[in-house]
Amino acid sequence: KAAESNDISVKLVFQDWISTSTIADFLIDRDIHGKLLEALDPVLSKIITPKHLESFWEKAEQVHSTERSTILSIIASSLKKFDENVTLNFINRITSADKISPELLEFLANVAKSFTTLNIQLSLHIIDTLIAYGEKLPDDVNPNGSVTALAIFAPYGQNSQIQRRIIDVCSDRIIS
Repeated sequence: KAAESNDISVKLVFQDWISTSTIADFLIDRDIHGKLLEALDPVLSKIITPKHLESFWEKAEQVHSTERSTILSIIASSLKKFDENVTLNFINRITSADKISPELLEFLANVAKSFTTLNIQLSLHIIDTLIAYGEKLPDDVNPNGSVTALAIFAPYGQNSQIQRRIIDVCSDRIIS
């Protein structure tokens, strides 16, 4: 209705909003039904900027699990379009948190898997980062340290470089 208003002040505010905002900005600030987000995933993953990644991640940490999976899917799709530094910075920032939920850890493991064909070095970095995260947890939270972290990657063992990384980490832990 604002776009159709005859009031000049309304038109100016609407024009200003439309020229300074994106649909991603709008959706971050709203509670949007999961089905609508799913329908918008192909579009959002193309227009999201690095700044939006952070905002969508924060939203994913706060929303109900039914909406969270869609937001995480949008983030995963978006990561593939960014250069390696943007993705590395994003992964490093989110894994620096003191506590990451199991669902978000699984998401990161899936991102690592999705990058095995696109950028194996980035995939291995995510694996290393998740292992380091698992190891820094106190024993009462994660009594098996890296073993728990490595269990996430068991289904992805078809890739020889991932297999090698898992073997190296396990042998380092067993020897030390």
